[in-house]
Amino acid sequence: MLIRIPKTAEKAGLVPTEAINDTFVISWHEGQLKVYCVGGPRLRKDYRITNCDQFFYMKNGDMDLYVMEKGIPRKITIKQGEVFVLPARIPMSPQRYSNTVGLRVERSRTRQELDCIRFYTKDNSDVLYERWFKFTEPKDIQPVIDDFFASEESKIGSILLDILSTTGAHKNPFIRANLFNCIPSKNSKLMVAPYEPNEKLCVGEPFSLEQWLDRNSQRLNNGKLDLFQGEFKAEVIVYGTGKDEVVNKERDTFIWAIHGTSFLDVAGEATRILEVNDTGYIRRGRRYKIMREDGARVLQITFPHNQDANDWQRTFD
Repeated sequence: MLIRIPKTAEKAGLVPTEAINDTFVISWHEGQLKVYCVGGPRLRKDYRITNCDQFFYMKNGDMDLYVMEKGIPRKITIKQGEVFVLPARIPMSPQRYSNTVGLRVERSRTRQELDCIRFYTKDNSDVLYERWFKFTEPKDIQPVIDDFFASEESKIGSILLDILSTTGAHKNPFIRANLFNCIPSKNSKLMVAPYEPNEKLCVGEPFSLEQWLDRNSQRLNNGKLDLFQGEFKAEVIVYGTGKDEVVNKERDTFIWAIHGTSFLDVAGEATRILEVNDTGYIRRGRRYKIMREDGARVLQITFPHNQDANDWQRTFD
């Protein structure tokens, strides 16, 4: 099935909401990969930790992505037309605004894998609340957030942090330690974390996809290029003019027609025409051909198969 990336939230069928649910996030393709069309507004106080890379592209409008980089909060603005990959295990808090449309691609989780929702103290120096949960779809997140705002940590932590920030007591480690003894620490974290955030990595910068295509136009006329030069587990390839026959034995494949007209020929199916912003999903083990006319550009995303997740996890341990 081909699905076209819409220009506006209205055309995407995205209904403004303050909750994470099926009207805020639309799942386009589901399998080994998860492909979402995401709108707003959605302003969040929580940080989420996943064990997989996440690909972002902003079709309409800008978004802000807050991350904890080496334990320090940082705001990354992904502007309209920009692409970005957030590496695995970096705490993130996406902020999306009205009338924006973005594309997000990640991989499905293994049966053993857990995601995490964290709330930090106001000065971001401590974890106020942390819960690990099984993620299968976006609506799994909201109950975890609701539980926090109904918790004692939310109520007491907010009061104590106001005291710290207004009195300057946060500069005194003895006062900090004694104040935080008032928080029911036994409930702040209910389990040993299955993995810790990546505290060593410096997160990169988003960049304009169109400018990258312009700079690499001649090279793309003769084949294909890795958009991120192999930096991530997520493999993002841009195909230029030409023809390729591919079979990914262990990976599902997401494709997106960026420029021009292309043709997708999946074994056993009729040839499909790919116009600008058409997207498609190919299950692993299927042989397919991508034929691009002069000037056409097609982006392809694959992730390691889920069975590789444990090996992937060990690379950070």
